[in-house]
Amino acid sequence: LRFQLRHFYGWFGRSGYGTTNDTSATFTVQYRQPEDEVFHITPDLDLVIHSTYTANNGFQERSIKEDAAMTFKSKSGLSLASCQKLVGSMRMLLHFAVLKKVYPTWMTAYQNGHGYEAGGRWIDQDIELVSSILHEAKSEYPMADRWLFRFEDVRQNFAGFIRDWLAYEEKFSEALGSYASTVYHSFPSPMTLLTLTQGLDAYHGIKYQSHDDRNFKLKLQEILNHHAESLKGLVDDLPDFADRVHATRNFYTHHNPKWDQDGKVARRSDLIRMNERLKLLFQVCVLSDLQIPKDRFGRLRRQIASQIIEYL
Repeated sequence: LRFQLRHFYGWFGRSGYGTTNDTSATFTVQYRQPEDEVFHITPDLDLVIHSTYTANNGFQERSIKEDAAMTFKSKSGLSLASCQKLVGSMRMLLHFAVLKKVYPTWMTAYQNGHGYEAGGRWIDQDIELVSSILHEAKSEYPMADRWLFRFEDVRQNFAGFIRDWLAYEEKFSEALGSYASTVYHSFPSPMTLLTLTQGLDAYHGIKYQSHDDRNFKLKLQEILNHHAESLKGLVDDLPDFADRVHATRNFYTHHNPKWDQDGKVARRSDLIRMNERLKLLFQVCVLSDLQIPKDRFGRLRRQIASQIIEYL
């Protein structure tokens, strides 16, 4: 399975361009395609990272455009469902690195024996995977401060990092799925709150084996306490925040006026602010589990709106 994702080029951060010696009338572009990098994820699964390029040598224009792609190879084979799951797992991983929507730009599969012979040489036939999630290619710039982490941060044991991520994504699939729905869909604020709290509830249940405990307020407060340092300046009174989230969640779930008697239910811009902090909290949870340095978490605050305009 070979595919390309938005933002993967900037995350990978490798280039084949050489130095240039340009003058006002002379331009020199040097390019050498870097070699593939191969990582053994499991005895049956390899990950290969490629630098790709397209070249145009036309009559009036000559150019080289560089990008990057990845290939998963399995000796026992990959089902279509497995291919979709691998693409989805890498999309989720890149999202937590760049905090933007990540889409595949193309997906191609190959199967042993599927191809043709030409001129005494065997040629594998592409199996193009077409989906509505395919988007045009683009990438965030490969500048370190624009990312939470990049390939170079996890390169030392990259095979182990990907192996652990695939297991983590499988284990926390319910929580990650709830969170991802708020990234790729524009919900009304009450629905966003319900989805984020569902994700945090599922996360706590999986991480702390607390599925039988129905006290969401205590679960949320435990998560908040664990990441209090990363939330300073955003959520300083942790018990009060957990109490207000709990009341707001119950109000929008049941619409029972009793939850609004103490004035704790968030609405309008207050609800938007609450959702911002819950989303950031979930991101901190995942990045901490991935052992991303905590000094990077300040970059998460760029998502916080500087101003919110309310229309009456």
